[in-house]
Amino acid sequence: MLSNVEDLQLLYGIDLTGDQSADRYTATPANWNQVVSARVCVLVRSPNTGVVAGNQNFLNCAGALGTAAAGAEFTNAADTRLRRAFVATFNLRNRINNLP
Repeated sequence: MLSNVEDLQLLYGIDLTGDQSADRYTATPANWNQVVSARVCVLVRSPNTGVVAGNQNFLNCAGALGTAAAGAEFTNAADTRLRRAFVATFNLRNRINNLP
């Protein structure tokens, strides 16, 4: 697939009120019929070492998605590769059935 991807995490947006908007995000929805969106985090790293001068303290996917425990949002890597977490939220258009 893609090289240098270290982490991939998905959260599903749950509509609890029926307004076709996600009220909360979870990794394991109890009712898949309530899922209206998906939030994706991809953590990528540079292919080469020596890109940063020393240890890099970077925001991990759990921190970027807001699911990390307090104090665990960042990770320290000593291999001198550059890392970055990218987050995007996607509306699942086939789950929206009524006009607002």
